[in-house]
Amino acid sequence: MFHPLTRLDQLDQYWFRRGQALAQFRPNLVLARMFSRSADGPPYALLALLCLVSNMPALTAFGWNLLTAFALELPLYVAFKHACRRERPARALPGVVASVQPVDRFSLPSGHTAAAFLVTLVVIGHAGWLGLILLPWAMAVGVSRVVLGVHYPGDVVAGAALGSLVAFAVITWGG
Repeated sequence: MFHPLTRLDQLDQYWFRRGQALAQFRPNLVLARMFSRSADGPPYALLALLCLVSNMPALTAFGWNLLTAFALELPLYVAFKHACRRERPARALPGVVASVQPVDRFSLPSGHTAAAFLVTLVVIGHAGWLGLILLPWAMAVGVSRVVLGVHYPGDVVAGAALGSLVAFAVITWGG
């Protein structure tokens, strides 16, 4: 019997392999590493703290929204990751070698992508349409995770959705 998730998994693997082809060109790999590193966690905490101590009401509100969003997103991210338990491509697909060392075993959702979209949407919530200038960066973070071999495209889509939904909720209901 055909299962719809089987087809989704096949599509995910197909697009993963296409993304991996980008890694064959060294400049793409360098860019992927750069975008991936730009979405590592510690700079977000520093940004939020700097905003909180700025004594500028707009920046303080942004800092609180950012901290609140991450306080909601991180446990959801961990819960989804452990509930889904999807093996990373390098563990699941023959011949795949990740170009970076992931911090954990499972791939769904992409935490880097979730964080990048969360920040982008919180910025949009505070800066309006001007915040859209961050959208290409958030998308590049997601693509970088596939190029580096640590996520499937579906993981990236799930991460983008998670980060976006949490940011939207915080901006809408948290002010």
